Amino acid sequence: MYMKTLIGLFAILILLASFSSCQKNVVDDFPNGFQNDSSYLKKVISFDTTRPAGLDTGIVHEYFYDNLKIVIKPLFTEYGVGGVQYTHTSRFYYLNVDTLPFKMVESAILIQTAALLILSQ
Repeated sequence: MYMKTLIGLFAILILLASFSSCQKNVVDDFPNGFQNDSSYLKKVISFDTTRPAGLDTGIVHEYFYDNLKIVIKPLFTEYGVGGVQYTHTSRFYYLNVDTLPFKMVESAILIQTAALLILSQ
């Protein structure tokens, strides 16, 4: 009985020592500010797999940036059976190097009814 307790205690000590020695060191030297080598999202395309090839594009999101790599115009396009069905775009206006826009102009076009909406904030 004493031997079983000693073996169990020894096994627990070995397991604790092995788990505590496998801890990964925490590195806290993160880069500050913007990076020149960053990747920027250009386009996101979603497909409708129920449609035949060539007509399977469902929705496309495109993003346009200025020279400071700030989004100035996101474009949303929805495709239907006959091609483009709906388009929505926003245009952001910034003051100097501010990251929050002071003005936004939106426009939406529904192709089926040829309605044009222009909203401004």
